[in-house]
Amino acid sequence: MAVSSRLPNDSAYFTFQPVGWNLWNLYIGNLMLGSSLLLYDGCPYYLSKTAFWDIMDKYKVTFAFIVTSVIDAFEKEDIVPAPDCKLEHLKLLSIGASPVKLQNIDFILKKVKPDFLVGCLYGATEVIGVFSGFDYNSPVYSSEIQCPALGVDIRIFDDKGNSIVGKSGELVIATPTPSFPVCLWNDEGGSKMQDTYFSKFPNVWAQSDEAWIDPKTRGIIIIGRSDCTIKQHGQRFASEDIYWAIHDIEEIADSICVAQVNDRGDSRAILFVKVKNGHILEKDIICKIEENILKEFTIFYIPKVILQVKDIPTSPKGFVDIISTGTRQIWNKKVPGTQMEKLRSIIQDKYGVKFENYWDFHEWSIKNYSQFWEEVWNFYEVVCSKPYDQPSRRIGDRIIDVEWFPGAELNYAENILRYRDDGVALICVDEDGKELKVTFAQMYEEVRLYAAAFKKIGLQKGDRVACYMSNRREAIYSMLAVASMGAMFGGPLPFYGPKAVAAIMNIMKPKFLITVDIFQFNKREFNTLDSLPEIVNDQEFIEKVIIIPTREGSKLKDISSVNNSCFLDEFLKRGRNSDGNIPELVFEQFSFNQPVFINFTSGTTGFPKGLVHSAGTFLPLLRDFGLHCNLDRTSVTLAMQPASIKQL
Repeated sequence: MAVSSRLPNDSAYFTFQPVGWNLWNLYIGNLMLGSSLLLYDGCPYYLSKTAFWDIMDKYKVTFAFIVTSVIDAFEKEDIVPAPDCKLEHLKLLSIGASPVKLQNIDFILKKVKPDFLVGCLYGATEVIGVFSGFDYNSPVYSSEIQCPALGVDIRIFDDKGNSIVGKSGELVIATPTPSFPVCLWNDEGGSKMQDTYFSKFPNVWAQSDEAWIDPKTRGIIIIGRSDCTIKQHGQRFASEDIYWAIHDIEEIADSICVAQVNDRGDSRAILFVKVKNGHILEKDIICKIEENILKEFTIFYIPKVILQVKDIPTSPKGFVDIISTGTRQIWNKKVPGTQMEKLRSIIQDKYGVKFENYWDFHEWSIKNYSQFWEEVWNFYEVVCSKPYDQPSRRIGDRIIDVEWFPGAELNYAENILRYRDDGVALICVDEDGKELKVTFAQMYEEVRLYAAAFKKIGLQKGDRVACYMSNRREAIYSMLAVASMGAMFGGPLPFYGPKAVAAIMNIMKPKFLITVDIFQFNKREFNTLDSLPEIVNDQEFIEKVIIIPTREGSKLKDISSVNNSCFLDEFLKRGRNSDGNIPELVFEQFSFNQPVFINFTSGTTGFPKGLVHSAGTFLPLLRDFGLHCNLDRTSVTLAMQPASIKQL
């Protein structure tokens, strides 16, 4: 979003994405631009009908992303700003994660704030970011994605692999991008990656999402996603939650869970199940499904309808409602001096080309993707200890078979921590109204201490650290400390029950786990500490469990039932020298493709996959937040998804 969203360095960004899901990692990229990140721990819009917008206004939020299902709920429950809440600092609001409807845009512009940029966003866990972008100087049409992101060639294919416009088909990506994962975790030889994303259309990336391109506006409309948000009995959850719960039922070969909405706007979950040969979906298997879901979640997660099918489709056709394709123009202004305009001018002068509009610039960026990413690298002055030999080098036929910036040596955390001044990096707020502001200088010192402590207890390059907590600053400190050493960071979402969390631990095999004793969501406390023995005590590879006390008196709790556990203070004390000083923070240098994150996603159907992302994932985030969103040091970004964007 860096190139198209024009967020400057006095910007604040509001996010409540949790650890373990790509949007949480995605929003950390804001810090590279010197923007402020507003971390909300909990769920503000249940506090009152104006609380969400009050927070946006109080902290001068510049950019926020809200999922479609939440906008639906806002409209239905009349969650709108108070009359004196003007949201004067809000420049860009993006909506996505499921198809955006015309009434979603109308609601925002009529009931929230008129005459500002509201746009649809399309991204994926697979890329820790987005495939689409924004351009402040091009028209925007309601319910359409304004444009593909720079460097991303979005096409719509029919069943035969022909590129089509004005017709529904499968959305594919046809250019290499550093956003793509390095590999899938535990996928030796890459067969799972090949089967999941390349089996249908060779040499293009496809993840079973249905869309079409408007032949008049060139905008993109997402018709159906391969995963979905479901609201049933007032409870929002993700389809992947169901997959987690039932993945080990031996009679089930495959499944897909979708939402069905009636004319009144009420929805229910429907689970389609393909059983293995010799089995029939009868009461005993249905009981197993319901029991497994109850073990992990609540009765409200149990699908209203459970049906047997012969096969599970590889695209969402037949399982989604086709939305109206009528559009109208909702934005057509000129905003001079954006970061995108500056980079565009540099490229025109350097390469002797002329871009009449965004589409000319985009066309150049996909035809010359190697030069484009080199210019993004130079524009944002990527920190590296050794220069690259060339921007990219093909190492195979698929679009992911590209080595980016070979020869360069860098560190992910060093680039994120480039600002070390008194500007506000993090604004931490929770449901109880507690607030803490952390400067860039303070954040650097915290990461320094965490890194020293991790090193003291034996963390090394290639090790894994799992994080199981809600939207807290300690997660950021831990992640950056781990990345500084060349280790890998990931973990489950905070709402996952002990069975699902233990499954992720068994996949990741982390050396260390950092977690909390309690987290709060919608005024309800979730006791993580009580689940930890079941999660970790049989996992011999976990050498230390670090527990963050979140309440007064938490340090008095008995944690002896959790093997190899300690409170955060005890862990951090190990990071100090005998004289009390903290060792200097050393940023180990690695290649652009050095693995840094493991993110888990359901992707399409079935058991979630672990996606391995590289140190270089910050580069596409600079494009996304810097160029497309125009974020900078004047920006404030909202981050507040409590468990997964798909669960809101």
